Amino acid sequence: MDDSGLSVSTPRHVCQCQCSALIADLRKELKGDLRILKDDMDQIEHGMQVVKAEIQIMKNDLKSTEMNTTMGLQNLESGIVEQVETMNAHLNSVRIAAAKSQTAKECCLRYV
Repeated sequence: MDDSGLSVSTPRHVCQCQCSALIADLRKELKGDLRILKDDMDQIEHGMQVVKAEIQIMKNDLKSTEMNTTMGLQNLESGIVEQVETMNAHLNSVRIAAAKSQTAKECCLRYV
């Protein structure tokens, strides 16, 4: 008897039947393994779709953040420009007032 449980005197048709049974069992195992592999591949594909969706969300968030930053910087720049213009207007008012004051002082000094 060998490792398969067959002896040298086992009839050929018995060997063929046992081989057929082994092949059938192997096919069942392979089908089961293939189903498991297919399920694993489906899960991986689903995971990849989720990752792609998350990447798209992050890209959109990044674009939104970039736009908000750009708008924020533009608003800040506009605010600074407006403040500088206001300060220049005040400075011009002070200069005009100083010039009027100087003129008034000079007029007063002439008549004193």
